[in-house]
Amino acid sequence: MRRPSIILALTALMACQSLVDVDLGAGIGAPCGTNDECQGSSCLDGICTVRCADDAGCPGGTVCSREICELPLRVGYVYPFPVSQDELAQSVDLGRIGVEAELAYVSSVAVENKPLAAEATDAALDLVAQGSSVIVATSSGQAQAFAALSAANPELNVLVLDSPVASADLTSVAPRMYQAYYLAGFAAARKSATRRLGMIGSVPTPSVIARINAFALGARRALEPQSLQATIEVRWMGDWHDTGAPVENETKEVRDTRDLLLAGADVVAHTLDNNIPLTSMRYIIDKDQSDAITSGFAVAANLAAGCEGAASPECIGSAYYSWTPILSAAFQIIQREEELGGFLRMGIAVSEAESAVGFRVGAAAPAGVDTEIDAIRAELLNEEGVGPIFDGPIVSVRCSQLNDNQTPCVAEGERLSEEGLARMCWYIDDVGLVERQGGTDLPAVVPAGCEASLPPVD
Repeated sequence: MRRPSIILALTALMACQSLVDVDLGAGIGAPCGTNDECQGSSCLDGICTVRCADDAGCPGGTVCSREICELPLRVGYVYPFPVSQDELAQSVDLGRIGVEAELAYVSSVAVENKPLAAEATDAALDLVAQGSSVIVATSSGQAQAFAALSAANPELNVLVLDSPVASADLTSVAPRMYQAYYLAGFAAARKSATRRLGMIGSVPTPSVIARINAFALGARRALEPQSLQATIEVRWMGDWHDTGAPVENETKEVRDTRDLLLAGADVVAHTLDNNIPLTSMRYIIDKDQSDAITSGFAVAANLAAGCEGAASPECIGSAYYSWTPILSAAFQIIQREEELGGFLRMGIAVSEAESAVGFRVGAAAPAGVDTEIDAIRAELLNEEGVGPIFDGPIVSVRCSQLNDNQTPCVAEGERLSEEGLARMCWYIDDVGLVERQGGTDLPAVVPAGCEASLPPVD
């Protein structure tokens, strides 16, 4: 999607005809390839502009950003839950602030606690009325509603975080979080004494399934030298965090964590928007009167600082988002009026500051695992696209069924495609993923809601 013609809107609004020649369309802010395309300015970084040291050196209505004058870009964020109660929203808000520090032409406003799709889209339209030309929605569950909003407002740039739905009108901003979970699975398996791990899933989407599969692959890598296999019990929340009434003053996150520990897991990971499995670990251990649970550890998520605080002794590490690099990339594309849309992916990069995801080792990690993690991270950052985590052979009966019975799902010597990643509603069969029924481990099955969330195949 191209950025709407903010140049013309600013000209009319501010009666500043010197900003842009309406006929030539080559004033400050217009996209360009050469200086000849610009009137009274130069083609710098893909736009007609002039150099500057501060805002005083820029024509009225523009700002000095990275030493060139830029048109302002207003971004509106819509959070489904209160930021104080939702760590994903906190991570996005850190990214929002980081983008403004990096790109001076970007300003933003955020609204929170809009859990219903209709409320969220109404809030987005209010933000547009207040001047936002870009909307960032942070709930993948609201993707269909925002896709409809985008289709009805083609001049609007709509981004939805981790959306399973993407099109020319709607951009799914999709960090490669599975890379962080691969590292987390490796560290968790290195820590585990029982070789049984727990995983609390939030909402079954391809992005979440990819994290669970990658976690299992990381655990397998950690144990392969000993010819051992981890068992990973998966339980589903059905939401990004428990919104129901507590049972005996405990949320479902607490109850699921306890059940996983009672079933023999000694490390619990999750894909939730909070870190209750970690912060409740000491409470669960202390409350247990039967001595069935004597210890337990957790993998945090969402925030780089997820392991910090009182629960630090139980934290193996945190698989976290860093939204500044990927949002900054999106806004620069919009600012240059280039095509966005589809899936915008970014993962581990050369430096932590450039990475959209990461894994930070915690106090409970086994000695030496940080060095091993660094070596694996180096393998991932040298790759483009999906990367080596999902290299074949990958065996999955359900994947083969969805792909004209292609067996294996990903052949040896091949790599899962971006399209395959975007439609990952299947578990890898031979990595120890189970679900527990009546005290018995059975092969885990991806909830049907994952496939229901996918757009039709063209």
